Amino acid sequence: MTAAGLASLQIIADLVEPASGCPCKDGRSRKADSETERRIDAALDWLARNFTATRNPGWPHKINFDEVYYWLYSMERVGIACGYKHFGGHNWYKEGAAFLVSRQLADGSWRQIDPAVRTPIEHWGGGGVPDTCFAILFLYKGRAPVVFNKLRFAGAWNPHRRDAANLTRYIEWAKEQPFHWQIVDLAAPLEELHDAPILYISAESVPQWTDADKDKLRAFTDTGGTILLEASCGNPAVREWAKTFAADLWPEWPLKPLGGDHPVFTDPYPLAKRPELMGISDGLRTILYYAMDDVSCPWHTRAFTSREYLFRWGINLFACATDRAPLRAKLAGREPPPDDRYRETPRPGPRTSLRIARLKTSGDWHVGANYRCFKQLGGHLRDTLGLALDVTEPARAPITDGGVEPANLKGFDAAYLTGTGGFSLGEAERKALASWLADGGFLWAEAAGGAEAFDQALRELAEAAGWRLELLPKDHPLMTGKMPPAAAYDLTSGVTFRRALRIGRAKNDHAELWGIFIDANDEKGTARQRMVGLYSPLDVAFSLSPYQAHDLRGYEPADAAAVATNIVLYLTARGAPAQGVRPEHPTRPGEEEPRISKPGLNLPKKSTGGDPVPW
Repeated sequence: MTAAGLASLQIIADLVEPASGCPCKDGRSRKADSETERRIDAALDWLARNFTATRNPGWPHKINFDEVYYWLYSMERVGIACGYKHFGGHNWYKEGAAFLVSRQLADGSWRQIDPAVRTPIEHWGGGGVPDTCFAILFLYKGRAPVVFNKLRFAGAWNPHRRDAANLTRYIEWAKEQPFHWQIVDLAAPLEELHDAPILYISAESVPQWTDADKDKLRAFTDTGGTILLEASCGNPAVREWAKTFAADLWPEWPLKPLGGDHPVFTDPYPLAKRPELMGISDGLRTILYYAMDDVSCPWHTRAFTSREYLFRWGINLFACATDRAPLRAKLAGREPPPDDRYRETPRPGPRTSLRIARLKTSGDWHVGANYRCFKQLGGHLRDTLGLALDVTEPARAPITDGGVEPANLKGFDAAYLTGTGGFSLGEAERKALASWLADGGFLWAEAAGGAEAFDQALRELAEAAGWRLELLPKDHPLMTGKMPPAAAYDLTSGVTFRRALRIGRAKNDHAELWGIFIDANDEKGTARQRMVGLYSPLDVAFSLSPYQAHDLRGYEPADAAAVATNIVLYLTARGAPAQGVRPEHPTRPGEEEPRISKPGLNLPKKSTGGDPVPW
């Protein structure tokens, strides 16, 4: 009954002591040391010492299986109410779910089992109906998606202990679906930090993190996570530390105030009143939100009437971190489900290895390199097709160090040009790039995130360089996948897009690729156009990942993989560059190619990710 009593005590504390620890004074919370909280902590310590998923540790009788179903149901109530994922090193939901699945009877029910004869006890504790109800409640309520992970560290990490709980409860109410929050620490594996899209750090003392801890926080954002950092009660020591912390972990990007037009203040709730926030954007996502002043006290005290804008801001934060994508249930994997549209294995051309350089420009040429999406693509092509894809780009922070200048492209098969804003190449750089393209090099240009500012800059570069940009028709080899001797994917229909494009392109379900053409003479001296590159105004590289970015104008992961693979296989069918030999491909847009069998994409099987939770 310890678990049942603790769950009830937590409900009582929420009702009779809603302001414990608040209000703030001189940058600190009021000391919370009530008898109720001491009793709650004592019960949590007991559960940590005694938890097991296979029996009720406090049940004295041996004739039955220890009232395990009511015990697990009570533990589910405690785990959800207190935000605990582990008790004494035990993942209570994972272990409890495994036990219940193993104990379900053939008719779908659960009943107490006599351990001596291993048969159900028909009427113990009311029989199979209450036991089955307790088991179903545990499995169903315990598997709800997690919105916030609250980080525990040595120091004042939890001065407002019901902040995340009450904000999560508000989101449940607003969206009419169950969500959870939970407590984690940096000793946990990186994947465990990704149980939730947002890692919430409420600091009222300066965290004493090791270099390994800081590396894990950087890895969290580089694998799609979002951090909310709060200086609890506006603590001055934390406010001073936060600036150094941000510059240390993310040296490539500045910590700066978020303007009123930032989506965290407008989507889905336009906020007339808003908290003062700073943030760090890596060009694709806002990876850190920093609240210099206290936001957790209003959450903790359930100030729904006087400070509701902070709760609505919490929903906006959730929307920005997930791009409104469904959250996965507990125990489900992060990867998207396998896609039956791309089943068959493609075929590369005669070249089995390619070298690609990330081209350095005056703009944010490095954007997206921190997500290692080309590494993911290269691993897939190596495992499925035996292709070696060598991409020269920054591999570790700071990712602004690196890149390949146009004058140093000799020996590379393709140059990858990307960014989200304006950029330029000097006259000498344009000449070096033109010379390399004339020798057979290939330019792969892409507007990261589908950024319109980069699109404009790329078109200005094309005009200055004398290139011609033409939309590739549906019968082009890059669109059909028919590029003998290579065979790739059909991108002419059935292509799906991220949320920002899903409705607008409902009737245009094909990839969008533009050819980059120059005037050149063939081997007979006849003037013709030659395609020396391609341009995607939609995001491909970041879209390869399962990560979310708010309003990203790109493809769904499986479709991005198909587009990227078509580009790579197209390169395998071209002649080698930098040898003075003109490539055999491509033909002018619209020129007929020999027909081959329709290819498909054989993506590795991934977890289905559990039942989706609709936005």
